[in-house]
Amino acid sequence: MKQLQEVNGRQKGTAIVRGAFLYPKTESLRKKHYYSWPGVGFDAERHQKEYMKQIKAISQEPNMQISINEEPLHSNESVRKFITEVKQQSPDGLLLIPFYKGDWEKVTHITEEV
Repeated sequence: MKQLQEVNGRQKGTAIVRGAFLYPKTESLRKKHYYSWPGVGFDAERHQKEYMKQIKAISQEPNMQISINEEPLHSNESVRKFITEVKQQSPDGLLLIPFYKGDWEKVTHITEEV
């Protein structure tokens, strides 16, 4: 097996990906009777758990490291904190998964900042 060189504290050839889900808590949408896409029946927390299983499997691949926030981003404060963390970590890529169409501006903001 080919040995990987270490560069700047990490193995050369290892892709470092930083990610987050973006959505408000499902319960908060139900209280507002939010019926827009994907609809009031969409359980974002359950979907996040399902996606995380798949992301974890991908992260087990050689030369791949994916780190996803456990808590979804929705508030401006959580987005600012995420941007600061990403800038400090300087990953090779971002994986942003919005479940709420109103958060597209936040996705754009994150990608422009980092």
